[in-house]
Amino acid sequence: MSNAATASEDPMKLFFADLVMSAETNLERSTEAIDSLRRQPADAEALHRLERALHAIKGNSSFYEGAAVTPIAAAAEEAAERLKQRRGGCPPDALDLFVRTVARLRVLVDESSALGTMVLFGAEDERLVVALDALVPFDGESRYLFWSTDVTEQVQTLAEAADQPELPPAKRQAVAAAATELARLAREADVHDVARAIETVACAAAAGAGSAPGSPSGAPPQPPGRPSTAGADLDPVTLRGALRALAPLLQREAPEA
Repeated sequence: MSNAATASEDPMKLFFADLVMSAETNLERSTEAIDSLRRQPADAEALHRLERALHAIKGNSSFYEGAAVTPIAAAAEEAAERLKQRRGGCPPDALDLFVRTVARLRVLVDESSALGTMVLFGAEDERLVVALDALVPFDGESRYLFWSTDVTEQVQTLAEAADQPELPPAKRQAVAAAATELARLAREADVHDVARAIETVACAAAAGAGSAPGSPSGAPPQPPGRPSTAGADLDPVTLRGALRALAPLLQREAPEA
């Protein structure tokens, strides 16, 4: 009786065969993505392909409790996701670790295929997971703090405050202070595009606001590399425009529920 016939008679064997085939396919996709990143470290699409391939490997293998493949693929997927969020490309040390990761996953898949079941997590695998977790430090608490502040609602409140023909200095101070705090949380949460957009709001609100607490000059601290706008004649239209620019960024960056 052929192996195919045997597998077709046993749903679990058929499932396992499909899992191995899918893992092999996604390991090839991972290798292709890594090769693209080796040629062009800033290739965001290649980093995304790597992340999705690792996600598929993790998801399929998670059916088997204790399988070594699952935590390794999960740690590598998270590292790729954090690199993607930082938009700084894939540095050499990360590339080398992804190469090691795919090589180890390939060994585990081959051994599992020979055994007919998933190889269990061991000491070598734990060291690899630790290295992946340390690759791109992730402050989960900071990210949770940022998104748990009801950012969209706060931005809407700021927009309503700015929606006045003439924005009083005291109101500008309040908007600037709120935006500056949101920008700080965004930077700590590694959501840099959102942080830059919120900083634009803070600068626009600070313009002509006069004295505001928390800064020697009265206005909120200016973001590094951004020209000072304190005292400039920016009207509420500029502020509302900065707030509107935030909406698509918040939709894109917000984590899925």
